[in-house]
Amino acid sequence: MKNLLRIIIVVVVLSGLSLIVSEMFPRYQLSVLDSKWSWIETQIYERNRRPVDYLIVGSSGIWTALDPLIMEQTAGTHTRVLNFGRNWVGRDVDYITLKHTLQNRRVKNLILEFSMEEVIGHHSYMRHFASIDDVLQEIQYLQRDSQKPQPQSELSLKFQWRTISQMLGDIAVRVPRVWMGRAVAWLQNRDGSRDRVQQEYHQARGFYFPDIAQQQDPAFLQQYKRMQPPKTLPRFSGHGIEGTLADFYLRRMVALAEAYDTKVYFTYLPQFRQGYPSPEALQYFSRLGLALIPELESLYQIDYWRDERHLTAAGAQVFSEKMLRGLLCLYDNHQLKTIP
Repeated sequence: MKNLLRIIIVVVVLSGLSLIVSEMFPRYQLSVLDSKWSWIETQIYERNRRPVDYLIVGSSGIWTALDPLIMEQTAGTHTRVLNFGRNWVGRDVDYITLKHTLQNRRVKNLILEFSMEEVIGHHSYMRHFASIDDVLQEIQYLQRDSQKPQPQSELSLKFQWRTISQMLGDIAVRVPRVWMGRAVAWLQNRDGSRDRVQQEYHQARGFYFPDIAQQQDPAFLQQYKRMQPPKTLPRFSGHGIEGTLADFYLRRMVALAEAYDTKVYFTYLPQFRQGYPSPEALQYFSRLGLALIPELESLYQIDYWRDERHLTAAGAQVFSEKMLRGLLCLYDNHQLKTIP
């Protein structure tokens, strides 16, 4: 019995120390064994924290759609663009990325993606990234949310409370987990492979690897290569964002950006040959920032897409030029704009 009590005391003390270190040194909150996240962490906490003109945050869709080097070349000299796109969708992790970045670097403009298939749940890495404050904010959100009818598209409260418990569990073991991850990364890098990947990300400002971006999914080509692109595209109707967990984090991001004097832009990024966003979605995103909608018909050439969700390097060049032209000519933060 005494041995069990000692074990419990040791676990509690170590968990408390992990929590304190994690809160005192926020960089621990971004450390995961993932090559793109390692590069993002380095960019946020690098010593030479040059101001960022355009910061791109989002999923692999925007990771492969906006090429920072093309945007820098189009904008002219002294423009700095970074692409913090990564695997999987999650507004919670978008918020975490933005919070750490704005606390450490000056960001003039933030570019976020939106589509008509908003994912309302947690990103799988959120449990690794959450701070105590993030957990408390989610608890307050759930307590308010439990008092009102749940939208049909919303996650169950039981599932969200389970996610919060996972966040707390990770905070309790974060420091040893991070150091174990760093040890594994060191072992993996004995041949210099991880360093080479980091250098490639650095040279491309975080854009998806060009050699991979050239490759197209054979199944995608087989399905669409003989289909003619549509002359006109339909417009979606409705949207299911308001009142969801995604809405909660979107509003937190906008409030955070306003506190740091960062302008917020949303670029419409549909799947291959999908239509234009609904009026309801446009109204929603235009209340949060400026919604940029590219002219889609010319973007839907099959050579511009790797698969139904990701652009090729050629497609990214077209999309990047379209977006930057729109960004450079717009100043009003609450209007809608379709970019030719």
